[in-house]
Amino acid sequence: MANEPAPHESPQVPAHGIMPPPMPPPMPPPMPADGAPASEQESAAPAIARDAIGLLTEDHRKVELLFASFAQVRHGDSVEEKFSVAKQVCGDLLIHMAIEEAIFYPKVRQALAEGALVDEAEHEHDGAKELIKELGDIDPADPVFDMKIESLAQQIVEHVEKEETVVFPKMLIAPVDLVALGMELATAKSDMRSQLGLPPE
Repeated sequence: MANEPAPHESPQVPAHGIMPPPMPPPMPPPMPADGAPASEQESAAPAIARDAIGLLTEDHRKVELLFASFAQVRHGDSVEEKFSVAKQVCGDLLIHMAIEEAIFYPKVRQALAEGALVDEAEHEHDGAKELIKELGDIDPADPVFDMKIESLAQQIVEHVEKEETVVFPKMLIAPVDLVALGMELATAKSDMRSQLGLPPE
């Protein structure tokens, strides 16, 4: 739990200087029906949620939220706020596409033996990257900037739908260690964010 003291942290002494009575020893964790302690099941949950499919799907949802945020601020008075959201969504997309192309797509090629499927996905990435490059040359106050973001959002929606309805279901039943693959993706993503001076997620 986030509020528990660290293992080597001394308990806090009240202002009046009297130490609280010692806490009784912790009770052993309850044993669920399958025989594994509940604490072990809870600790395993993040690993399952952060497998390759979980991590990439999480990225998709985050980008969708950023596009929705842009739609809310695009008609506001603050061009800086609009540009900030656009910069974040473009940065997240570039990192997401980079780790997919370097790590996930090669594994898809190997596991599914469907090169055309990956070729199409990479072609869609190229289109998105071209739009992002064009955005870098447009004043955020220019209405063309908003049009380019809308076009990018539409392309990403279509790309995500194909990945989540075609590629991901096939990978879920393929002989691939998705947890190990997810850890590799997460490490690459963290390294890229660090190299770009972005905060960790």
